[in-house]
Amino acid sequence: MDVPLNQEAPRPNHSIAFRASFSGVVLAVIVPSLDQNIVAVALPRIASELGGISYISWIVTAFLLTATIAAPIYGKLSDIYGRRRMLTLSMSVFLGTTILCSFVNTMPQLIAARALQGLGAGGLVTLSQSTIGDLVGPRQRGRYQGYFSGAMAIGTVAGPLLGGALIADFSWRGIFLVTIPVGVASLALTRFGLRQERRASEPLLGLTLFRNGSFVAGVIAAGMMTFAMQGAMVFLPLYFQEVQGMTPTHSGLMLFAQIAGLIFSSILGGQLSARTGQFKKFLIAGVAMEMLAIASLAMLALARAGEIPFLAALGLLGLGTGLGMPNAVVIVQNSVPRASLGIATASMSFLRSLGGAFGVALSGCVMHSVFDSIVRPGHAATVNSIHVADALRPAIAASFALGATMMLLALVTIVAKLPTPARH
Repeated sequence: MDVPLNQEAPRPNHSIAFRASFSGVVLAVIVPSLDQNIVAVALPRIASELGGISYISWIVTAFLLTATIAAPIYGKLSDIYGRRRMLTLSMSVFLGTTILCSFVNTMPQLIAARALQGLGAGGLVTLSQSTIGDLVGPRQRGRYQGYFSGAMAIGTVAGPLLGGALIADFSWRGIFLVTIPVGVASLALTRFGLRQERRASEPLLGLTLFRNGSFVAGVIAAGMMTFAMQGAMVFLPLYFQEVQGMTPTHSGLMLFAQIAGLIFSSILGGQLSARTGQFKKFLIAGVAMEMLAIASLAMLALARAGEIPFLAALGLLGLGTGLGMPNAVVIVQNSVPRASLGIATASMSFLRSLGGAFGVALSGCVMHSVFDSIVRPGHAATVNSIHVADALRPAIAASFALGATMMLLALVTIVAKLPTPARH
């Protein structure tokens, strides 16, 4: 079945307003990426100081769950009241709760603060992607979504490095304040560049969207992909630090291979997909690479592999990520009319966040179940640092295996259910 591309959006221009708007939404995408990657590296230290390694997955899950709830609300309200107003609200909530996170004293307090922070973060990526859908035409969306992936990669690079440096030289509390200047700059640029629009009121989520095969397959596949990525990657810093004995900074540097691959494939893939219109083929290639990479991480963990094989697997994962998610966003956006871009993009973000939350939660359950089954028979007498590292190795490998399985299901869904868009 061929699905024609939505041709309603304008072509990009090079006015000052466009440049300011694009720069503002790119910074808005960097903010949650930077935050989550800084926090990921700091989680073992935070758990050590505040008490309870079992709380690690809840810090991530609370953030993702509230972001999941907020995403479709921001998306629909932006269709009604305009992107600029909702971006301002979303960023303001995020920055305010970011400050709150730096003042907590217990793990439950941090979980609650991260949940509030997720209410702001839920709108940032959704609204930024919807804004680009407004500003550029369907064939060019692949190129600009590729730029978004490159921007998120910047946050992924800078996050672990900044997090590791702050933990080593100062306190983990400072990690939450890094995003504030970036967020303020984003607010200023979007307030200047975006014009305010008001549109007709509609239901929060129109059921007609679910009669669109491309939309349904795209959002479901995106949810599975995020389940796999979040579930597999949440414990990667823990593996590097507790099993491989790396410092937080060293574990952050290990992600450079992934980020290099992501930047390369997102920019080049965006250019090629915009030129050819073959979004589905690029999406399939990206998801296949992600599946192979995550499966490789599981096998490498079990095989006690060194740094070089892990770097190769992470490089492949980055290449797949840069091809996969941007093209999934483009396919969903191109399958709906322009008036529904906000809620369509928000629905995709909702499924992605929901998938990520379930991925982290289930991976945490799998990891702790395997870990407890190894450690518990020996009780306290055997729980020393060497034994804990040996128990964490297969436990974290099991979470990688879960992620690879879900990525395989996403690949099957895309191949079997996603219509091939018609080229124009």
